[in-house]
Amino acid sequence: MRNSRNPSLAAALWVGCVVCAAAPMGAVAAPSGTLVKPPEAPIKPVVETLWGRKVTDNYRYMEALDPATIAWMKAQGAYTRSVLDGIKPLAQLKTELAQFSASFGLVKGYVRFGGRAFYQERAPGSDDFDLIASDGSGTRKIVDMAALRAANGGKPFAINYFLASPDGAKVAVGISAGGSEDAALTVYDAARGAKLAGPIDRAEFGATAWSADSRILYFVRLQKLGSGDPPTAKYLNATADAWDLKSAPVPILGAGVGQGPAFKPAEFPAIGLSVGAPNSYTRFPAIVDPVKEIIAIAGCLASASSIPRPGPVIML
Repeated sequence: MRNSRNPSLAAALWVGCVVCAAAPMGAVAAPSGTLVKPPEAPIKPVVETLWGRKVTDNYRYMEALDPATIAWMKAQGAYTRSVLDGIKPLAQLKTELAQFSASFGLVKGYVRFGGRAFYQERAPGSDDFDLIASDGSGTRKIVDMAALRAANGGKPFAINYFLASPDGAKVAVGISAGGSEDAALTVYDAARGAKLAGPIDRAEFGATAWSADSRILYFVRLQKLGSGDPPTAKYLNATADAWDLKSAPVPILGAGVGQGPAFKPAEFPAIGLSVGAPNSYTRFPAIVDPVKEIIAIAGCLASASSIPRPGPVIML
């Protein structure tokens, strides 16, 4: 660490190493004195056979998050907090690291379409990444996270993903609230920053492609839960939807859709288009409906005996 250009980071790593070295598994003591270790989690083995092999899960019961499990988790958290709080240099170190990280901005996800650049930017001192568009007429915020938070009583939001259209005129953005990652999909005008369509819920896994003419957006949509469904059921029967930004999205691939290749309930269909690549849509202008083309090609891939059945992703 003698050659480190960042003394604060070096100190953080040094402190972390000291804690790890001085704290054997299951017997941690804080510098301020010996702490009472919370009880070990009970072992309740569940044995099942997976692909011919018996697998034992000693903590399957924790998935139910019963009161005893919640209490155990809170005790572990409180104990860990006590250990960390007992490290005297930690408070100053956290302050120094916060000041250092707030002193510069960050840019990520840079792409360029239709003569326009799109990227996420976190300004110095900010906690949020905004979505930015830049072109010959200037640079503008398409999604201003601070404004979005202020308009919703201080509730935090985050951009999960964005996908610009091939012509650069539009950008699809997935935004989630409160750290949920449960994104809703909205499409914005890249020149003005105005909302064009959406939000569409259950779009956690993102927009996957635009049609070559930038008219249709394809994305993965999770199923809507019924009143008696468990929370995990939302990850079953996902569909690949086509959205013209004018009417409701239309499922075109997936379990239960009734067209295209067969998908199992746990499989996620996704459509990926390589804009400008020599596929049938670009080779045969007579095919004017890219949605029907995707269904036809996907069906041929699934049924052709000389071609292996594709996975959940259909690439054109």
